[in-house]
Amino acid sequence: MTDKQVSKTNGAPPALPEDRKAAVAYGLEQFQVMAHDRDNAITENHQLRADIAGYKIALEAMQTQLANADSRVAEMTLIRDQATARAIKWEVLWRSVKAQLNAFQIPSEPHIAEPDEGE
Repeated sequence: MTDKQVSKTNGAPPALPEDRKAAVAYGLEQFQVMAHDRDNAITENHQLRADIAGYKIALEAMQTQLANADSRVAEMTLIRDQATARAIKWEVLWRSVKAQLNAFQIPSEPHIAEPDEGE
């Protein structure tokens, strides 16, 4: 009987030789190893994608905080500049008054009058 003929006793093909059985068993074993590695890679891929999504959310939150901090710095810089401008105006006014006092030879210290003894 040839390999292509069906056994007349039970209708099944003839038994495989041992070397073919070993080759089929090795192929199935390698398929199982590869399928296990593929499943692990898929699981790891899903986990990494979840990690990336979490990092993106954290990055967006930090970018929002940075934008808020930049806005606050700009606001505080404006307040500082306005306060400096006001201080400079008062300084100019004071120097102007002092220059006028000097021009008219008026002392800038307070004048304390001596009480008259007759009063």
